[in-house]
Amino acid sequence: MIALIKRLLNISGKYKKKIYQAFIFSFLKSMLSKAPLCFAFVVFQAFYYQEMNKQLCLQIAAGLVICVILEALCQNFSDRLQSFAGLNIFAKMRMDLGAHLRKMPMGYFTEGNIGKISSVLSTDMVFIEENCMTQIANMMNYLFTQGIMVVFMFILNIWLGLVSLILIGIILLIARKMNVIAMKNSDMRQQQSENLTNAVLDYIEGMSIIKTYNLLGEKSQELTNNFVKSCQANLHFEEELAPAHRYLSIACGLASVVILGLSLYLNQKQIISVPYLMGVILFVFDLFTPVKAFYSQNTRLTVMNSCMDRIEEIFAQKELSDDGRSSVNNDDLEIAFEHVHFGYGKKEVLHDISFTIKKNQMFALVGASGSGKSTLANLLARFWDIQSGSIKINGVDIRDIPLSQLMNSISMVFQRVYLFQDTIYNNIAMGRPEATKE
Repeated sequence: MIALIKRLLNISGKYKKKIYQAFIFSFLKSMLSKAPLCFAFVVFQAFYYQEMNKQLCLQIAAGLVICVILEALCQNFSDRLQSFAGLNIFAKMRMDLGAHLRKMPMGYFTEGNIGKISSVLSTDMVFIEENCMTQIANMMNYLFTQGIMVVFMFILNIWLGLVSLILIGIILLIARKMNVIAMKNSDMRQQQSENLTNAVLDYIEGMSIIKTYNLLGEKSQELTNNFVKSCQANLHFEEELAPAHRYLSIACGLASVVILGLSLYLNQKQIISVPYLMGVILFVFDLFTPVKAFYSQNTRLTVMNSCMDRIEEIFAQKELSDDGRSSVNNDDLEIAFEHVHFGYGKKEVLHDISFTIKKNQMFALVGASGSGKSTLANLLARFWDIQSGSIKINGVDIRDIPLSQLMNSISMVFQRVYLFQDTIYNNIAMGRPEATKE
């Protein structure tokens, strides 16, 4: 669990300081949240030893009011710092992802990854930003609080402290098993989320074909099936974790009973006094609550881990190299394909292609559907990079030309053209505002 939190901190960059500040306020909040129990312990001691008076009552009342106000302020500061960090971290990450996708080969987008990109942007990043970022300090708060509770047990009696530590160790073993189950099912859940996004995009993009060939019922059923699978994946995720959550709750309850029984035994042996026994009773029902609450948030962090895997998978995709320094003279263009080999994945589709296009020459690529005409045009624009051979403009390999300059040398008309209902001039001016009327 700590490793998952550290993983999120590693992507925080310059905003990591804000999160650490949130930790400080969260720690102070955890201290202040236990103040009422401490005051109750003081009150009971005062009554037991007949030391209660008006002045002490006023001091305790004032202390409680101050603690409540400070706790509210600490919670506010912690939430604001976390929210600020989360918003800015993922705003930057989305910009970085956009810049990264701009440099990706077109093949990445045509190989069925549009759904993955959409899912990462609309599901994975949003989940971490809205759920996990606002919970990091809270998770640390649970750890701080648990530590405070154990320290208090040691203050009451060393045996109570030692047994508390042993019981927490047992609870952590159960929680670790719950963590393993959650990690395994988180990947399945997020993968199904991606499948659903793909199904929705395919359905929307193919709407015209679906209506043309009267496939509405068949394709609607495919989409419906994906919604059903997503529902089942989420239910399965919860069903797998439910037994572990139940065992965790039982273990925490039994641990509280053990501590309570031990404190009664120590009191009977006159090792701890009655006021200290009441102190244990005040704390015992909250003693293991922090570790239980920490691992109750386990599902969020394990889903976050799966989300981070999917985000990093996209960032790990190799970009088209754009380190060329050569220039192109647009006044005297000659295009040459020299022994070009290219394949989608491991399947080679172009084998040793060579031809030359001279200046002012109209050149037509003619062939059956799927023979590689569009592929050759796409390779010239570097939508993909070839496996071997070279494509040259005026003797310069296009991989040695900056992508921006290469694209400025090429005009394209795609198979699906969208024009605004306006003049030809205004349609051209949308892409080139400085174009003259001529």
